[in-house]
Amino acid sequence: MITRMNRAYATLRRRLALEDPASQQLLWMLLGADLLFLFLHVMLLQGHLTDVRFSVEKDRGFAEVFQYVKQYWIFLVFGWMAAQRREPHYAVWSILFGYLLVDDWFMLHERAGAVLAGRLQLPAILRLRARDLGELLFMGSVGILFVSGFVLTYMRAGAATLRAGRRAAVLLAALVGFGVAVDILHQTSHGTILYNSIGTVEDGGEMLVMSLICAYAFSLQLAESVKDDETVIASRSAER
Repeated sequence: MITRMNRAYATLRRRLALEDPASQQLLWMLLGADLLFLFLHVMLLQGHLTDVRFSVEKDRGFAEVFQYVKQYWIFLVFGWMAAQRREPHYAVWSILFGYLLVDDWFMLHERAGAVLAGRLQLPAILRLRARDLGELLFMGSVGILFVSGFVLTYMRAGAATLRAGRRAAVLLAALVGFGVAVDILHQTSHGTILYNSIGTVEDGGEMLVMSLICAYAFSLQLAESVKDDETVIASRSAER
């Protein structure tokens, strides 16, 4: 079991190019916090805790606030790299996570979904409520805007940014998978014995993937800083 976990971690580290110790330590700390929140969530479901803020599904609960912190860090790191490297592609990533932070805090897609459901008179389909369809329409529209931005800036990005963008896109796809696909399963399982389990998978998956993105963004910034230091050293050596 431990051997398999080590192999999985080694593969993940290689795929994300998390070679520096600082990024690896950050990742372990973030994942450790996520697992603690998930443990507390399970304790709440089993009746050992009573404060609903321990639920990973609770809006502005302890776990979700931790998600806000990670989103803010990612927003700052990509924004810093965009300004430092003058790479519009990084700017789009920064804006995306800034938007996700605002969306989660103010519950934008939930509110927009309710408005769209009323104005468009959306029907309930299967176990999905009208407001669920409204949320999907809103998120789909926002997604199209960001995908357009990614494509346009990706075409003009440098080789290093292209590699970083591809890796970040894979992580983003995983985040969307938990946040949208598993969320749909969660909503359609309402009233069944699987409801709480699927909800835990949905929010727990989002937490873990967000931690991966945060550690990856940090590793990118660290790598860029190392390159800058090496360039300065080489320049000073040449002057001598």
